[in-house]
Amino acid sequence: MNKFLRFSLFLALMLLTTVSNAKTVYVYKKATTIESGKSYLIAAKVDDKLKVAKLDTRKYGYLSVFDATESDGTIELEDADNVFLFTATDGGFTIQMSNNKYLYQKGTYDSFNFDAAPTEGQVWSVSNSEGFFKITNVSVSKYIQYSPTHSSYGSYAEAQEGAVLPFLYLLDGTKEVADDDPNAKGEKANPYTVTEIQAIGEGAYPSGKVWVKGYIAGCVNTSMGSELSSGNPVASNIGLSATANVETVIPIQLPTGAVRAALNLVDNTNNLGKEVLIEGEVAKYCGVTGIKSSSAYEFTGNSVTIITGVAAVKADVDKNAPAYNMAGQRVSNSFKGLIIKGGKKLINK
Repeated sequence: MNKFLRFSLFLALMLLTTVSNAKTVYVYKKATTIESGKSYLIAAKVDDKLKVAKLDTRKYGYLSVFDATESDGTIELEDADNVFLFTATDGGFTIQMSNNKYLYQKGTYDSFNFDAAPTEGQVWSVSNSEGFFKITNVSVSKYIQYSPTHSSYGSYAEAQEGAVLPFLYLLDGTKEVADDDPNAKGEKANPYTVTEIQAIGEGAYPSGKVWVKGYIAGCVNTSMGSELSSGNPVASNIGLSATANVETVIPIQLPTGAVRAALNLVDNTNNLGKEVLIEGEVAKYCGVTGIKSSSAYEFTGNSVTIITGVAAVKADVDKNAPAYNMAGQRVSNSFKGLIIKGGKKLINK
């Protein structure tokens, strides 16, 4: 065998044995019937977008959504966190989320209750008409609808204005696909900045989870998530700032679990000022665009001194007092920017 042929065979073998970058995706196919013991996405179509019901970690509430796309009756997602397990029982089905909590209803509310061991209101009847599923709570005679007005799923006795019945998509398995460009925007290697997240309009939120980078500046005002709270720290959220000098923040939801345990400022006061990468879903949170369903994090090793409520130089500060920059180095009185003078943080203009 000549050298050229041997080299050609070697290249062919290398091509056959090289494993390309790949990732696993979960495949969901549009269902026409319900099978007990199978898991489904609940998805309503609105303006050519599928509004998929999300896992909820609370005790009660309306089901929030994320956007997904369909191709030939199939949805492909990177996780199976938002499936609902339908299990046959006397009188219908139980519906269980991936955190093992059941959907149930009681009283006069149009929202859902979530519990791992409900004692009433957890049985649902399911019927299908032209692909749409009417999922009715047997106890209160209310059925699941997606409300575009509220951007969420509730369960109502009457048809709501503009509301849509959902489709169901069966979790049909997984497959390997070529991995996305690791340097694409929103990937860990190329995260969004705080400013970029704030600039995303509500109708243009990216699908799936993204990475964002910023400095932990405090906890947010839950009525206006772009502002820091003046009260005591809470474990359920943090605010990320683009810089040490805080003018505005994005709210970051910290669901119960490892991310909350590591990042919350109640238990980790030394996190204040640390730069961190956080993975989550871009969504409206505390009234503004922020990050919900945070699922991963990584500290960069950088940190700053967080400064809020900085004022310009006042007349009551001794103008002849020595001035220092934020690194503690003495600077001249003509130095422009943030300084410490007379024991106060000031902006020298």
